[in-house]
Amino acid sequence: MNHGPTLEYVQRLESLKNGHRKLLRSWALARLHCDVEAFDIFAGLWWPLRQRSPRAPRREVAWLAAKLYGAFPLPHAEGHALPRELSLIRLRAGSERDCLALERRFDALLASELQAIEPHLRWALATIQAKAHGAAYLDWVDLIDTLSRWETRRAREQWAELFERTLGSTTQETHQIIEKGD
Repeated sequence: MNHGPTLEYVQRLESLKNGHRKLLRSWALARLHCDVEAFDIFAGLWWPLRQRSPRAPRREVAWLAAKLYGAFPLPHAEGHALPRELSLIRLRAGSERDCLALERRFDALLASELQAIEPHLRWALATIQAKAHGAAYLDWVDLIDTLSRWETRRAREQWAELFERTLGSTTQETHQIIEKGD
């Protein structure tokens, strides 16, 4: 799959100055047209990509990703998809209660419509940021591309499958990932 425009958008997010990230963070749960300054920052990030390629992330998804990145500027790393990271945290959880709570929250995320998903994603990113052993990373391209297809059942199924596959894996590789905190 060609992730060119999405990867370029992620690189634009990563190049934001701290002040712009702070502003994006302050617009949590806000609609795009809530503020002229918000719209200007977003338009500078997204519109040049959209003009060049119809494959650029959808506007609603790009705005959501910008706000999330402002609040949780986890470095982009391919392969660190959100369900994989949550599953690894679930594997490290100390109590059965913590495991079940994380699974319930992830299920609520999967059941959410795109218009209502932001609080669930904020919880997921806060969890990844707080509970990662060592540095926390996120595959922002996967997040954006998956959210761009969120209305399809397959997008949600793929995330659920990845979560379960990571949980169910008993390979040496998974145990090494958990031990070194990757």
